[in-house]
Amino acid sequence: MNSENDSVRIASDKPILFSAPWCPYCALTEHLLSSEHLLQKFTIVGVDINGSDPTFGVPPHQAGNGTQAREVFQADWDYYGIAFPTSSLLFALPSNPINSVVKSYPTYVIPHDGAWYVGYGYNGSSAFWKEVLG
Repeated sequence: MNSENDSVRIASDKPILFSAPWCPYCALTEHLLSSEHLLQKFTIVGVDINGSDPTFGVPPHQAGNGTQAREVFQADWDYYGIAFPTSSLLFALPSNPINSVVKSYPTYVIPHDGAWYVGYGYNGSSAFWKEVLG
């Protein structure tokens, strides 16, 4: 699943946010979207669950199943002050090919005029999110 011609199916007609639980930029994005009541417009896919970010002092997580992945996300969202239920999250566990496709966190994919807009990284503009999410 490393070539650019590979594909991964995600059943969603909503914008998709690929988020790593340990990623501070993902947390900033989720916090902003939550405060603007826009987070619920996304299908959130948890990726790189067992990753870490030593730069920010975030140790690696260990999650081998959906229940553990949900617990990892809940603990990190509690830490970052994100009040949003993890019950609707989808997860790409370590063996899932999505982990080899998504290379930057957060990554967001938003349908627009029959195509998909792909963006990477933190965007702190509420106006941007309101515009692209309609």
